[in-house]
Amino acid sequence: MTVADAEHLLGQVAQPGETRGNVQARLAGRDITPERRPGRPLCDVLLRAEWEAEGDDGEWMDRQGGQTVADLAGLDPLEVHSIIRLWYYDADRSLVSNTDVKAYLFFDAEDRLMGCWVDEVHIGL
Repeated sequence: MTVADAEHLLGQVAQPGETRGNVQARLAGRDITPERRPGRPLCDVLLRAEWEAEGDDGEWMDRQGGQTVADLAGLDPLEVHSIIRLWYYDADRSLVSNTDVKAYLFFDAEDRLMGCWVDEVHIGL
């Protein structure tokens, strides 16, 4: 899976303003679900309200280089209330390095899609 592949997938399953339920149903139709299975991405749903209820210190959202992924997507993190995170671990692996591709779908307080962002993380040489 490449960043371009993930961006293409998101364009097929998610349109701005759609509900999180509709997007999850489309992902499930492509066999992308929260169950971890070999050869399939991890699919997490992160809910701000659940993290706040557990007394989290506000770090419910992934960060890179001191910014939240919502910041990197050009969104206001305070307006994001849930995230679907797709994680293609081992998108590219060699003996000395590993590349993961992560895709994020951001939803507002009404569970409407605000935007998406995809990035890759290189580990190793």
